[in-house]
Amino acid sequence: MGVRIWRTDMGLCSLRSSSTGARWQTHGGATAAVCVRHDNRYHRVPGKECTCGLYAHHAYRFPPQILRRLHRPDPRTVVGFVEAWGRIELHLEGFRAEFARPVAFINFTWPKPKEDEDPRWYGTRKRRCAYEYRLIELAERCGAEVIDCNKGDKLGAWIHDDPRALRRETLARLIPRRRRSPRRS
Repeated sequence: MGVRIWRTDMGLCSLRSSSTGARWQTHGGATAAVCVRHDNRYHRVPGKECTCGLYAHHAYRFPPQILRRLHRPDPRTVVGFVEAWGRIELHLEGFRAEFARPVAFINFTWPKPKEDEDPRWYGTRKRRCAYEYRLIELAERCGAEVIDCNKGDKLGAWIHDDPRALRRETLARLIPRRRRSPRRS
């Protein structure tokens, strides 16, 4: 299981990779990785010597770009978790997979309005409600759930309780850190 960011439209009808623009399935099925560099003829996806595959960060590692999205709402961005299977290239920060599908989307924390921002708050509240409604619809289409960050530490509990996430100890056993060679003087 891993965490990732998708780009989307205002209606949250589609999911696209934030880096390549590749389209993800939004109707409960799996997305299959393809290699656009080699047209899948020269190697199995994801290839060791290639950058192909469906990317995700390990569930317990939230890189800065994902944390920024969680604290600064953007209606054209969706953050969530995927479960991956098939051929997987494992790395310290994340992985590249052959198949993946969304299993949960994060309803991020919306900033609280200030007392003197009443007119703007109505617009923000309206946008927040529309986003949350569309996120629930997207989750239903994908067969996923919504994790609401506005209600306690549900995100941390969800990650901790889900057995699909690789634990730090397991990852350290699978990918031992390289020892640094002593510097030459």
